[in-house]
Amino acid sequence: VTHWNAAAERIFGYRAAEMMGQSILRLVPPDGVEECRIGIDLVARGERVVGRMTDRVTARGERIKVSVTLSLIRDDPGGSVGISAIIRDMTQQIRLETEVAHAQKMEAVGNLAGGVAHDLNNILTALLAGVEFAGQSPSVDAETRRDLAEVRTDCFRAAGLVRQLLAVARRQVINPRPCDVNATIGDLGPLLERMLGADVTLSLTARATRSVFVDAGQLGQVMFNLIANARDAMANGGAVSIDVGDDPASNAVLITVSDTGAGMTPEVKAHLFEPFFTTKVVGQGTGLGLSTAYGIIAQSGGTISANSEPELGTTFTIALPAIETAVPNAAPPPMSASLGGDETILVVEDERGVRDQIVRYFNQLGYQVVEARNGAEAIAAMEQHGAPIHLVVTDVVMPEMSGAELVTHLRDWYPNLRVLFMSGYSARGVETHGVVVADAELLQKPFELSKLARVVRQLLDQPRRTPGESSTPLTACASESGVIGF
Repeated sequence: VTHWNAAAERIFGYRAAEMMGQSILRLVPPDGVEECRIGIDLVARGERVVGRMTDRVTARGERIKVSVTLSLIRDDPGGSVGISAIIRDMTQQIRLETEVAHAQKMEAVGNLAGGVAHDLNNILTALLAGVEFAGQSPSVDAETRRDLAEVRTDCFRAAGLVRQLLAVARRQVINPRPCDVNATIGDLGPLLERMLGADVTLSLTARATRSVFVDAGQLGQVMFNLIANARDAMANGGAVSIDVGDDPASNAVLITVSDTGAGMTPEVKAHLFEPFFTTKVVGQGTGLGLSTAYGIIAQSGGTISANSEPELGTTFTIALPAIETAVPNAAPPPMSASLGGDETILVVEDERGVRDQIVRYFNQLGYQVVEARNGAEAIAAMEQHGAPIHLVVTDVVMPEMSGAELVTHLRDWYPNLRVLFMSGYSARGVETHGVVVADAELLQKPFELSKLARVVRQLLDQPRRTPGESSTPLTACASESGVIGF
């Protein structure tokens, strides 16, 4: 080295006095020496090396990515006296490009998963309605009822897989509330121990002093997925530790899950959170567990990362934004014991199978029903109907006019109109399609008709707002079955 400028000092951490007269190979990792010599030989023969991406080593022993441009230095007579190396540190740029590419890949997969989930949820909604109607028939015998019960169970199993797709897409309905992470994970301890089995020990340290704003059920799902991953990595037994604590520097609550399992290679770790990526044999894993965990944590405003080396185990670290105080839950409004009524309901749904089943059920309950395939058709039907409507039950994503646009139009006529959105997407997916509607609720597909009837009755029984009273934003409806969450 015959020249070492200030930029070289910043990149490599060596002062000029430390490098002058030293071999340039001091900056080259052992596996890159041959490549470096080849580059020097090329330049010595009069060729030029421009922007070659390679690795170099800093004074701290860190390996960095650099762009190297080499050219020959000549004296006045034209003789070769040295080589000029222009080096740019590309480590951060490459890291950012990798993160952007990963984000774009996840977004593309999310869009695909969200679209598939939307269509599947419509199909499952129609199937559940058909099962419900069939089960009400007095001519159905006991064996057929058992078959219908199996179909119903399978529909909910399918809905669970759809929820995983929505979690991957970060489009699932969530019910975030102030959550004591210590208590939430502590309550899961016995279940997690049973998951791990007798040959794996579990230790739990819960010392966080602040809460987080998450869906506690989905945080539990993340823990189950991480513990299942740890169990599979310890075929011959081992230990798992869970630590919950504060990170004042990032204003977050940290959850770390460490195991003494087989660990991962850098190649596996690079694809760890990608949907459908699995190292298990065909038929033993879907590849959705960790990608689901990633989607849940990301949708909750947090981050999840992994640190692992072969034979040295794996540590997952979750960081969730901390909050200071809990927010009390509002008491739900009273609901009529009867599911039926005589009010007028506008049903707008572009999926014919779903619309027909809903209209049929509402007619059975005594409601007056006006039906339409989309927003434009709904407005025309209301103009023809003439009488006031009390509630609109509408899909969100429809041709010609969205559910949000329809509601905006209808509330010009009926300011106190109750609104129930149905969607195969989620609250996030609904907002993506332009829904910012006060005093409206969202019912996630798939649902059973009896659940729909209870939500409708609850909405109709709510007291009307007085002029000037503050409104509430779009909320979501819970379900005792767990298929429809917040």
